[in-house]
Amino acid sequence: MHVKIFICTYIDLMVALCAASRVVHARRAPEDRPLRAIATCTVCIAVALMLFHPSVYSWLLSTTRGVNVLVTCVVCMAAAFWLLQFFHMSAAGPEEDRSQTGAVSCLLLAVAAATVVWGASPEALRASPAEWLNRSHGSEAVFVMIVSGYIGGVAAMAMRWSLVYSVVTIRRNLRNALRILSVALVAELFACVFKVCSVLTLQLFTVDPGVQGVLNTVWYITALFGVWMLVGGVTHPVTVELVGRASAVVARRAVFHELGPLWRALHDAYPELALPRASEPWWTRSSYVWPWRARAYYRRVIEIRDGLVRLTPYCALGVERDARAEGAARGLTGGELDIHAGAAVVAAALERKARDVPAGERCAVPDGGGHDLDSDARWLVNLSRALTKVQASGKVPASPAGTPARTAGSARD
Repeated sequence: MHVKIFICTYIDLMVALCAASRVVHARRAPEDRPLRAIATCTVCIAVALMLFHPSVYSWLLSTTRGVNVLVTCVVCMAAAFWLLQFFHMSAAGPEEDRSQTGAVSCLLLAVAAATVVWGASPEALRASPAEWLNRSHGSEAVFVMIVSGYIGGVAAMAMRWSLVYSVVTIRRNLRNALRILSVALVAELFACVFKVCSVLTLQLFTVDPGVQGVLNTVWYITALFGVWMLVGGVTHPVTVELVGRASAVVARRAVFHELGPLWRALHDAYPELALPRASEPWWTRSSYVWPWRARAYYRRVIEIRDGLVRLTPYCALGVERDARAEGAARGLTGGELDIHAGAAVVAAALERKARDVPAGERCAVPDGGGHDLDSDARWLVNLSRALTKVQASGKVPASPAGTPARTAGSARD
């Protein structure tokens, strides 16, 4: 029993997190009606699973005297309705009012029929659904056929759309999600048909109580598997995106850390270049949280670039020539030679900035990044590593002999 409660609790929590993620995405795109439909479907599934949790179910059964059974079944039918609406809106758009009116009418009719059957049942049966397996009462069979019939019919129609979409779609993540949805809908359709057949069998024949328990377990596992696969299919694109984002966060955190030596050197030279953090929430300013934020990564790259631009008046052409000659003598070529020369120029420029002695003959600021910020950050990481080696060696290049010293000029010279 404890294992069952643990598994149900785990599934409920995961589905609730998936529902919250869908709601957040739907709020970001309020005009996306299919997204709102699938978000509502996921929320209904989360609510139904919470009401079906063994601990919650037994408590509600004793306090509401069976009303929770009706509410849970209505929520399940609503989840099936919104799943079908997702496919209808995706295929025909919001202008297909006739099909939407028909779908709403079918849902209201099924809910009304289930409510009438439940209300017409004896109070003892409404309070104890397990007693509905008695052959002397047909209310249980009618109620199950209404609910399972509606959900099974909707699952069959949605499965047709899902199979068609999974064949014609081009995006891999969406195609995989639709295939998972198709498996989930097949499981739900099988569970509904199996439940109806089991109830009819119990009404027509005498079945051993042990066999009844086996039939109910098979239905429960199949339905739960279908729900889990359904939620997995609905959230598959988001899950893949979150995994990609998580790996990107880790990679950017590593780049942020490796840019530290270059950033600190430029920040010590030009502390006024640090962008203000007044608009940042207080909890993100912590030294433990801040490095993990994408904004910190972008700010560090921008501040380094601004610092290199401000360092231009102190970049000596003679230092660059000597560094290139030294690197070529060591066998460096291409990008490695550019990084070596750039690190030497930056190290010498920082020394000149500390003494406030601009270069007489200037060179261009080191620049070897790509056309996007990430490639630029990777190049700056190489520059930071090379600068650390130059500074650690204690052999910071000096200005060539005969280079005239100038008074401090403007950074815009």
